[in-house]
Amino acid sequence: MVLRTFATEEELYKKFKAVCSREGANVGDKLNEFIQEYLKEHGDGNPNYALTQWSENPEFMATPALFRKISDWEAYTKALHGRKDWQTMRDIETQCASINRLIGAWYKK
Repeated sequence: MVLRTFATEEELYKKFKAVCSREGANVGDKLNEFIQEYLKEHGDGNPNYALTQWSENPEFMATPALFRKISDWEAYTKALHGRKDWQTMRDIETQCASINRLIGAWYKK
């Protein structure tokens, strides 16, 4: 572990610290949990998209990162269905099946 110094809004931090204390949680441990969750959702598997992609094409939708909440994936696939974007849905299905095979191959060993 390393000591970090950062700035935050005083009232926001006081409230956060009070909630952590009430729940018997350590502020540093709770921040580490938040960082881990953020990295899980936005880390390596989440490609970067240029803002111009949205301004140039209002129909553009970024694919959610693998570990985003299932509700994000539900909204995304519902939008694909509404647009009848069957090719993207097939591509996602193929990619998920490939990942599933890889996991199955390693998990069973």
